[in-house]
Amino acid sequence: MNSTTAIQSQSLLDLAVQEYGTPEAVVQLAFYNQLSVTDELVPGQVLELPDFEGKNIDVADYFVKKAIVPATALTDEVFDIINNEDPCDLCKYFQ
Repeated sequence: MNSTTAIQSQSLLDLAVQEYGTPEAVVQLAFYNQLSVTDELVPGQVLELPDFEGKNIDVADYFVKKAIVPATALTDEVFDIINNEDPCDLCKYFQ
């Protein structure tokens, strides 16, 4: 059985696309690792990769060849920017 290790800001959806080339694998990936599809991953967390019949090899290989590691989870810092109601306070984020 293969495994993968989560990096900072990586979600199960990111790993499904990275490893299987399709977001459809997220449910099986979560179920196999006894997680919810919305669970936040901890950097360094190791996940087992079950077999998935719907793998899009072309997309998965593209990520490997281009060394692309998707990590799209929103961080607390991003939430602070999004939820900020004071436009003058936004400047500190772009210095």
